[in-house]
Parts: sequence; structure tokens; C-alpha cells
Amino acid sequence: MANLAVLGLLGLRGVDYTTGWAIFGYGSTGISSSLTNLVSNTGVVASDTTGVGTARKDLAAAGYGTDKAIFGYGYVSGNVSLTNLVSNTGVVASDTTGVGTARYGLAAASFG
Repeated sequence: MANLAVLGLLGLRGVDYTTGWAIFGYGSTGISSSLTNLVSNTGVVASDTTGVGTARKDLAAAGYGTDKAIFGYGYVSGNVSLTNLVSNTGVVASDTTGVGTARYGLAAASFG
């Protein structure tokens, strides 16, 4: 599979997760995706990591603390209240469900 940037995914999100590093995740090419790609501090995009969490689009992402991030909410066949934590090494955790009100198309801001 090609990298997310090449696929032209809609509704994906990107976020910093540690100093100089970022991650892009999820989105849709017509079918929702659970792809993620790490971006190094030199701008190199890593190959696809697939199947982490529920495929969805129009979610939000925010960095927190000084070295972690979170993907949250989104749209599958309706609004969802899923979150996925991202560790300081870019590992995306499995779904945590039922946190807050299910919604999509929201914004997020980094904190901490």
C-alpha cells in the first residue's frame, strides 16, 4: 500500500507526539481506514501501519504532555466515541470505547 499522503485520504488527522516527530492516522478513500504513518524529525514518512483501532474518518487528534498524543471520536457508519492513545515511540493503542459523547468533525488542541 502507498503512504497516506499518496492515497489522498480525506478526514485523516496528524499530530505531533514527541519533539520533532508526528503521526498521521485514519481517514477515508471512500472506505474508512485505520492506517497510520510516523513522520521522523527529518521529514521521512514511514510505511503504512495498518489495523490499529477502528477504521474511521473525521476524527480529532491532539498532543498531550510533552511526548504523547491521542486520536479521538470520528465517523464510521455513524458518530463514534472511540479514543486511541499514541505513546512517545509512536505506538497506537487499541480502542478505548464509550468516552464522552459520540461525534465527528471536531477540532482538538494540544495540552500539557
